[in-house]
Parts: sequence; structure tokens; C-alpha cells
Amino acid sequence: MRRRIDSCAGPDELDTLLLSYIRLNLRAGRSVEAEISRPDVLAVRRIRDRVSLEMAKFLGFVRLRRVGGNFYYAPVRPDADIVGLIGPHFAERYPDQALIVHDVRRAIAFWSDRGANGIVDLTGLPDELAARLSTDCDPGIEELWRAYFTRIANPERRNPRLQRKLMPARYWDLLVERPGSPRR
Repeated sequence: MRRRIDSCAGPDELDTLLLSYIRLNLRAGRSVEAEISRPDVLAVRRIRDRVSLEMAKFLGFVRLRRVGGNFYYAPVRPDADIVGLIGPHFAERYPDQALIVHDVRRAIAFWSDRGANGIVDLTGLPDELAARLSTDCDPGIEELWRAYFTRIANPERRNPRLQRKLMPARYWDLLVERPGSPRR
């Protein structure tokens, strides 16, 4: 029987799939990653590939905005739960800055502040505070982003179809360089 595991799969289904994959590895006494003729192995590889692709996209989509003094905030809306996987990249890249990468869909965030970091559940965050995170942004940083993208743009090489393929429209409202786009 062939089963399809996709982004609509529930946590129980994914847990069962991963357990099956681990059991296959333990029984074989080696990695079974290359055995794509097995449905569970193929499903795990597809999930891994989809998550890896989304991580690579979001490493380019995340736009940190200064909120308050030296605090930086970036809202994201990924399909997969990748905030804990991409957050360390930004913590390493900006080690002297306090930052939060906030998954607004799952109400979780990766935070980093001068070497200390972790993941925090924001489910109980008051609406007033959540709204302030996205609206109290320093307009100077946003103007710098817009100026940067205006300067590097080459009007002769404009390709809207390719741009939509590489940067799907569903992420545009989170990009600072899009004038007039809502901040959240």
C-alpha cells in the first residue's frame, strides 16, 4: 500500500513515518537513505528535500527590522516548522545583536542575544505586544533595504515570472523592500 505524506499530514502521521524509518535503519544496521524503493524511505527523503528547499528560501527571505533600540525582529510564515533550523544562521551572522525570528503561523520564535539563544512559544503573547512588534519598526532600516534593492535592480533584466517562481507572492507581504506592503 502506498501512502502520501505531504504538508497536510498530521503530526501523528509524521511521527509514525519517522518511527518506521528509524526502525528500518536499526534493523538494517546501516543507513537506508539510498533505498528509495521503500515507501517510508522515499517519503522521508521527500520531506527532507522540501524542508531543505524551504530553509534555503527563507535564508534569503528573512528581513530583520530594528524595533526599539538595538533589537531586531523578522516575521516569517513558512510551511514547515523551520524557525529553529534557520535561527542559528542569523544568530551566527549577527552575534552582537539581539534578534527574534518569529513564525507567525505557529506562534513560536527563535531568539538570540549575544551568544544566548533558544526557541520560545509565543502562544500567550498579548495581541497588543504582537502588534507592536510588527509596527514599531525603525523606518530608517526599511528605507535602507528599499534603497539597496532599488540600486541593485537592473530594469533591462527584469523577469517577473522568474521572480514569482523564486520568491512566491505569498511571502511578499513580509518583505521590507516591497513599498506599500503590510508589515505583517
